[in-house]
Amino acid sequence: MKIAVLGPNGTFSHKIAREIFTKDEIVVKDGLVEVFQEVKAKRADFGIVPVENSKEGLVLRIFDLMRITKLYVNGEAYLDIKQNLLGARGMPLSAIKKVYSHPQAIAQAREWLSVNLPHTAIIEVSSTALGAEHAKTQPDAVAIGSLSAAKEYGLSVLAKNIQGAGKNVTRFWIISPRQMFQPKTIEGIAFYKTTCYFSIQDKTGALCRLLEIFAKYEISLSSIVSRPLPMKVWEYGFFIDYKVRADDPLFKKALKEVKTQDLVKSAHLFGSYPLYGKFPEGVFAKQELKRLARIFSANAKILALSKIPAQTIFKNPFLIQALNVREMIVAFVAIAKFLKRAELFDKYREADIVSRLQAKALKQYGAQLKRIYAQIFARSKRIQKDIIDSFAKNGPQVGVNLPLQHVRYYLDQIDDIIVYFL
Repeated sequence: MKIAVLGPNGTFSHKIAREIFTKDEIVVKDGLVEVFQEVKAKRADFGIVPVENSKEGLVLRIFDLMRITKLYVNGEAYLDIKQNLLGARGMPLSAIKKVYSHPQAIAQAREWLSVNLPHTAIIEVSSTALGAEHAKTQPDAVAIGSLSAAKEYGLSVLAKNIQGAGKNVTRFWIISPRQMFQPKTIEGIAFYKTTCYFSIQDKTGALCRLLEIFAKYEISLSSIVSRPLPMKVWEYGFFIDYKVRADDPLFKKALKEVKTQDLVKSAHLFGSYPLYGKFPEGVFAKQELKRLARIFSANAKILALSKIPAQTIFKNPFLIQALNVREMIVAFVAIAKFLKRAELFDKYREADIVSRLQAKALKQYGAQLKRIYAQIFARSKRIQKDIIDSFAKNGPQVGVNLPLQHVRYYLDQIDDIIVYFL
């Protein structure tokens, strides 16, 4: 495969591309527009472009190019950014007349530059690697860039980690001409985002109502970006990132409601994609667990009908909470089975769950996974039996109102979270 990135060799885009696509051809381009053109024309299978830096904010041009090209996002990658001052070996700071780098890198190192090189000319170029090229050929110039750029262009590191205090992380989108909804199965679950673009109707409160609909269905957003509409003065479209997969039943329901209430002129799905690299996995998992707990909170009183003893499977507080949420979902399954007079035990469903989870778990956890889920299934059967017996004696109670296939979607989701943190 061919992967298009902002060049030349040694940029952070080149670095993250090499980390993800370890055996594929990396094609470097002169600018972001050229990366999009290469992918749009299918001369490259994927492109990798920077979207946002945790210190300096959004790369707004990316959103305009996405709207114009209608390419899809098929992954989001995170990279810790460490900026360094690169130049000739032994070069003293007093000899430096020019500093070359990308505007984002310059902004990230602004504080260090103001203290250490206050009177030096700062020159913006299209990439950190291009800055390194200039530093290589000009004896009075240095660059701000990565250690890989220093190695690529034969430069020495004159000062390390000049990006300032705090985390400095850039997120990148992996773009392609077609949508490929394929979950990552390495070491557990894939954490997902979904990106949509909306052109809002010119109605008072339309955007507010749109956001309220997603909130009603427990859909959290991680980003909202407004961009001017072409050929229309003071009108805007909105890119919204949601912390769910596009096949999430409640997300689909919310999206349908937005469209039926005539809140948007147009809506476009730019992708539902897994996250790669260094991102706060624990935060994502805990947020999703809280969301599932809120969705199924009405089942807590039904779960209480079971007299099953407290669990002894897990000691980790997070896994204990995850199992409790799972059992609230199991309580719904008991309601459905009671109303449909279905068989209490479904050995085929149990086998399917274990098989699916084993495909996602690391090999060394396979035996442990079977033992743990044998205990979880035993508890689930006891819970369902207790609830059904109570319903038969005292009449059914009302719980969460969702179709059974939707509930199984969320049951699979909670199982993914459990496996991920085993």
